[in-house]
Amino acid sequence: MVPCSSNNCIPTFVVGMFDNDYDYPQLGYIYYTEGSFSSGYFMKGTDEAVEVPKGFHFLVGGNVSFRPHTEVAENLRCVVGHTKDNKPVYIGTIKNGVEEICGPVIDGVCHRAGASDWSPRCFATKHDLLAHFTSPSACQLLAASRDATVNSLPKMRLGYDAYFHDFASGRRKVFKTGEKYEKDPEHMKWFAGTYSVKPNWPSVISTAKSGERIYIARLKHEGQLLPGYMRNGWAYFAYKGEVLKTCEKHELLYDGHVKWYLPHRVDENHVVVIGHDEDKNPLFLGRFFVDGTELFGEVRQGVCTIVGDPYAGRERDRGKKIILSEPERYAILGWSKEE
Repeated sequence: MVPCSSNNCIPTFVVGMFDNDYDYPQLGYIYYTEGSFSSGYFMKGTDEAVEVPKGFHFLVGGNVSFRPHTEVAENLRCVVGHTKDNKPVYIGTIKNGVEEICGPVIDGVCHRAGASDWSPRCFATKHDLLAHFTSPSACQLLAASRDATVNSLPKMRLGYDAYFHDFASGRRKVFKTGEKYEKDPEHMKWFAGTYSVKPNWPSVISTAKSGERIYIARLKHEGQLLPGYMRNGWAYFAYKGEVLKTCEKHELLYDGHVKWYLPHRVDENHVVVIGHDEDKNPLFLGRFFVDGTELFGEVRQGVCTIVGDPYAGRERDRGKKIILSEPERYAILGWSKEE
């Protein structure tokens, strides 16, 4: 399934529906919350917004991501169809307050429906486009019921394998190293992961669908101080393409004077240093959704890398972990303005 944005507070996915009045799928989005999907919110053409409780299709498969439309080559844009006058229809997202949601892009304008207050439709020439990496790959609309769960749908992966990324993307922000960051990791409050009292600030924890708490963690390993997370007593870290799993020697963050930012909208002096590499260059902390749960991991050279568990719903692969990397669409931890 293709998410509208990994930065949305509520997981949001690209969906489509078919209408006899149009020669191409009508595009929209759907929320996933509390273990189930909402209705779908669609644009019929460019003028009418509709809410559809069933009969829609999820967009699945394909090696794709949303990127600024001015940076996407024509041959890499995902075309879903053509209008009656043969204009291509693309999939785009518009930033709407705290979330990015999608709709059709026609004639260079992205149109999207709102989940409430249907009167004013929203459209923008400034938008992101769904695009392939390096070469076009197959995407398809897969029929599914709104009663389905994330784990019942195939090819579900929020976050992406590092192999697929275009790391030269113009949106990737590489945070510089050295004296630009005034506060080192020891400025923050860290305690052993085995400490009986756990952190309770919303900014430093995540909650899985099962209700379990997930905490920001770090681990000293072979001269590096690695950012990661702890859940169910086990801490997970990505290290040179491998998964490190430990139940000891890691620490948890107990500092609530932090908040999450988009990498391109934060002053570098406000970014929190969580760890360092073997040369003492700073490492930062990022987060994005994996199977509906926000997980944490290091940000190194502008890429957020997280240990994911995308197979949790498949019995034969239960417990299998893989490394997921995201060079653009993640949140990064910074100091709260009140700090």
